[in-house]
Amino acid sequence: MTKTREQRLADLFTQGKILGFFNDDLRYIIRYVKSLRQEAWQLLLSQAPTNNDLRYIIRYVKSLRQEAWQLLLSQEPTNDDLCYIIEYVKSLRQEAWQLLLSQEPTNDDLRYIIENVKPLRQEAKLRLFPIIVPQTLEQIMSEIKQLA
Repeated sequence: MTKTREQRLADLFTQGKILGFFNDDLRYIIRYVKSLRQEAWQLLLSQAPTNNDLRYIIRYVKSLRQEAWQLLLSQEPTNDDLCYIIEYVKSLRQEAWQLLLSQEPTNDDLRYIIENVKPLRQEAKLRLFPIIVPQTLEQIMSEIKQLA
């Protein structure tokens, strides 16, 4: 019987024949080798995962999503990190959007959301192109009288 790539990797991993994993190797194992997910996750955590590592886990590994999200939050996510989460992780979209707004998104951030996240497109457009509308008819009339 021929073993799959994932099975051969799992054998080497559990036998301790592969040492010094890079974070991208661990991300692959976490995503594709369920039997080694927790062990690889713990190893990744011990190697100080980058925001990019955490974004990958958040997007592709539902069982570790919340833990990775909390860790990303503790590492002060950039606007790029948040835009990525907003685009790819529907369950965290609103929370990431609110955090992005609190970090004062750039025009490029807002354009990215407009182009890639249909549910937030209108709100991002309004933030990119704010419309100044007087709040009441009385305010409009008052301003007209002042001009006269």
